[in-house]
Amino acid sequence: MKIAHFAPFAPYEAGIYEAARDMMRADIYRGHIIGFVDAGKCYNEIRQPRQVGTFDIRGKFKIETTDLNAIKDYDLFVVHDGSQAFDKFFAETKTPIVKPIHIRPAMCFKTSMPLYKFYYSESRKHQVRALFTMWKEHMPYWLSVIPKDKLFCTDDPPIDHNRFNTTELPYEFQNNTKDAINILIADSWREDVDIFHILHGVLLASNVISNIKVHICSVQKNSAADLLFDEMKHKKILGEVQSRVKNIASLYRACDLLISPHRIATRVMGEAICCGLPVLAATGCRYTPHTCQMDDAVNIAENLISILRKLPAEKSDPAPFALERYSEKINGIYNFALEGKNG
Repeated sequence: MKIAHFAPFAPYEAGIYEAARDMMRADIYRGHIIGFVDAGKCYNEIRQPRQVGTFDIRGKFKIETTDLNAIKDYDLFVVHDGSQAFDKFFAETKTPIVKPIHIRPAMCFKTSMPLYKFYYSESRKHQVRALFTMWKEHMPYWLSVIPKDKLFCTDDPPIDHNRFNTTELPYEFQNNTKDAINILIADSWREDVDIFHILHGVLLASNVISNIKVHICSVQKNSAADLLFDEMKHKKILGEVQSRVKNIASLYRACDLLISPHRIATRVMGEAICCGLPVLAATGCRYTPHTCQMDDAVNIAENLISILRKLPAEKSDPAPFALERYSEKINGIYNFALEGKNG
């Protein structure tokens, strides 16, 4: 099968691209031929020019952006983002389309963009044969706006174990953290989820566990967060603070615990688990034995103290994120979409 993926080409910059990249690798594992069309990065709701002939080589896997002529005769299009720009091309090819739903339903409700309406409208198009989420926790919400005969779930997101593993070298921190307990906070801040409660939780926990270092990625400009960072500096628990980390897998391998505000397996959580990093996540998370109320700083602190007193923490099973497992499930969705190709 020939499958073309459409997503913004954004190595190290966007989770949607990293997810699409791993999905393409899973397609190749299954024996499919893949192509990748850059949909253009979107900044402040403005779509940037598309790139053609640009390479991304990581984890012994090469992605090259291609033009539309190269994939116009492909069997199936997997459209991750930026579909509006290709409406004319899609209409001309009449190629069946599968749409991954990367976004959380609650974010559709809180963001200013009419995303709920977008997925509702897309699901009514004949050419869009199937939509799928990677989190079964989201199915009840998407069923409210998407016809159930077009909605599917892979249960778990795919993570490339060639890049995210336990065998390669760990990150070397700039400051000496040899005797410290290294805690990582790395999920992106969103409209519906941020790290407000976690920061307060680690500050409370540091009153009991003094030798912690808290490293924070995906940091955005936020004056309130700056005040909390200053307090963490004062207490000498603030480690490295970065907006982007290119080799984040090495950072996972260098830490003792990831704290995630999420219940679902976000990109960060799945990557960390595959790198052998234990996770403290929100109550109800099915991937880790360590959970707590992520909207309650006191509960976060209590659970964090309990975990850190018994290090090393219990690790999670990376099997749910295996490309082989994902490829089997997504192949069934592809076959469903192709059944009506000539309909």
